[in-house]
Amino acid sequence: MDDIRPEWPYTPVQTETYPSPGESPQQEGTSQQGIDLSHPGQAMRMALDQAQQRASETVDQFKAQAGDAAVQLKNQAGTTVERLKTQAGDQLDTQMTQAGVSLATVADAVNILGDQLRQGNQALLAGYADRVSGQVDQMATYLRQSDPGKVLHDIEDFARREPAMFLAGAFAIGLLGTRFLKSTGRSVNTDNTSEQPETRQWIPEQ
Repeated sequence: MDDIRPEWPYTPVQTETYPSPGESPQQEGTSQQGIDLSHPGQAMRMALDQAQQRASETVDQFKAQAGDAAVQLKNQAGTTVERLKTQAGDQLDTQMTQAGVSLATVADAVNILGDQLRQGNQALLAGYADRVSGQVDQMATYLRQSDPGKVLHDIEDFARREPAMFLAGAFAIGLLGTRFLKSTGRSVNTDNTSEQPETRQWIPEQ
């Protein structure tokens, strides 16, 4: 067998390397991020640009998440406010109904007072009492049958237009209600006293 020797000067055969599947070819003098390492200044600028871009993307993600959370909180707050409005409306409706019942009781008391004045030959005062009783009874019906929002609006409007009459009416209603309650309490005490059996103390004869 002949001895085969390479000719001089010897030039080695260059072989190419191929990246593995899923890996992009990397050029000589560059990093995996595509930064040219042969120019340090340019490499630094590119690294800063990439860092700023990633920071901007992170901030955008946080903004999106914060926006979603704000929308959820706003929806929950709106639901809570509506529920409180409904509860307040129901409570106000109940109070209005109770006020209407109380005013109806006051109207009955004023009507009874008018009858007593008429029996005492005080027709003029009896007529005033009858008119007051009718107006109070209308107010009682209005409170029992009207919407709370409408009632509040009407009261505020009347108080602005006629403040003196509003205060006088409130005072008169309160005074009549107090007088009626006191008279009712006295009549109840009188009835209880009359129903008690008469007791006599026994004294033995000497």
